[in-house]
Amino acid sequence: MDKRRRRQCAGILVVMLAALAGCSGTTPPTGVVCEGCVAGIEQTAADQNYSVSVGESVTNIYVYSNGSAAAEARIELTGDGVDELRANGSFVDGIVTAGDEQPRETRSAFDRSDLDVQFDGSTAVVTYRIPEFGERRLGGTVFSDRFFRGDGEGPSTDAYFDEDVEIATDRLAVHSPERMRPVVTPPDTERNDGAVVFDDRTVPDRTYLVFGPAGPDGKLLGRIVVALDVFNWAGSAAATIAALPTVLLGGLSVTLWRGYVGSAAENWRPSRDRTLWTLSGFLGVVAVWVTVGIFFGGTVIPATAAAGTLAAFAGLWLSVGRPMDSADETDRLDERTDDASRDRGPKTEGTGAAEQNGVPVTARVDGVGSSQNGDFADPVWMGRRWPFPRPRRTVGGILTTLGVAAATIGLVAADWTGRTALWASGAAALLPFLAMPVLGYGVAVSERFEFRATALTATALSPAVLGFSWLVHAGARSVVPSVGTFAWAVVATLVCPLLFYVTLWVTKR
Repeated sequence: MDKRRRRQCAGILVVMLAALAGCSGTTPPTGVVCEGCVAGIEQTAADQNYSVSVGESVTNIYVYSNGSAAAEARIELTGDGVDELRANGSFVDGIVTAGDEQPRETRSAFDRSDLDVQFDGSTAVVTYRIPEFGERRLGGTVFSDRFFRGDGEGPSTDAYFDEDVEIATDRLAVHSPERMRPVVTPPDTERNDGAVVFDDRTVPDRTYLVFGPAGPDGKLLGRIVVALDVFNWAGSAAATIAALPTVLLGGLSVTLWRGYVGSAAENWRPSRDRTLWTLSGFLGVVAVWVTVGIFFGGTVIPATAAAGTLAAFAGLWLSVGRPMDSADETDRLDERTDDASRDRGPKTEGTGAAEQNGVPVTARVDGVGSSQNGDFADPVWMGRRWPFPRPRRTVGGILTTLGVAAATIGLVAADWTGRTALWASGAAALLPFLAMPVLGYGVAVSERFEFRATALTATALSPAVLGFSWLVHAGARSVVPSVGTFAWAVVATLVCPLLFYVTLWVTKR
């Protein structure tokens, strides 16, 4: 073989290995499995008019029980120059850094070591090691999130952090460690003899891989491992997102509860409630300006007017808004209470309890009393007296609400695809609008302490469920969960009181 042919053969291997090594000056945005395996041959052959073309190709990644992996790409070559290329494989010494000045648009999806190219007949065999493909996790499983991009842990130079990882060859097969099987795999993949096969030239950006023991126990273990990883990257961020909305909605619920329960609810009239009318007027003006803004194509004038209206009504609400309109209303309530006490008649002799319709009634606790005919439950449960009425129902309602919220968050974390997160975020967004009428009913019927407690718990937990679900669905680097959750909380803080007032009014009638 002449020197010209030798230089061409060496040039192909130089470009191929330089591309495989990922040693360009700037880290490119797109991650590729076996990056350079095919493009290095095709580009050099085209540039030098060398008679070599690429046929079928496959990349196999063999995962070990310690989390490391070995990759082998087999690329079929055809053309007159294949024999010459195979005979000159010794020209690869010192070529790992030879392609530094050749910019590329892709990068390797992994950090690789021990890169080598050999030939098996007309097949080019590219081998390298992946030191940190995965890691050992709970129950001896092997967990890999190298293809999962939703956690925002991709390279900082990635232009599109949530894009799919590309595959340079026709197929990619990830093989399980010895005596293990895939227990968590993407939905649109094949399982072939203990391997996960991707044949669409891409790996979805929501891909977790978990290998463990076969059977139902292994699948459950895999789901737990995935959920723990999701909690690791989404938990603290979701708590930050939900902090202010929780204060808004929780504070609103407590304010409505304490401001209207008991005698205030019994004597409440919509026409005398300044808070109700202030809120209604504000929402009406905002609705008008939003309509004007939509009609005029969203110009800045309606937006400015709406902001000014918001500030004006917020100041009015803080200065004069309160459940009862004046101090003399309190005097009228006291007069009605005295009249009602006189109507009840004398106390029962020897008991110190008042009679109402001939039935002795004990003192009321937060608007709740205990009568001998069992109309209201005594706050005693499990052998002790509780500081609130109906303790069994109240504690049961609170624990049930907490359990449902925790189970929802757990299901969202275990579903790495984000599909469950979409449904959970929608349900959490509706929760305050459903809980506020329950709170209104519990305030109107003061004996229903458990209704108030359950509604308050549900409203306060909804931002956490919404923020976590939205974050898992959109990804860690998206600003939509934080902005959207706050905007939702503002809307809910304005609209939910109206639902509370409507329920309170209907119940009182």
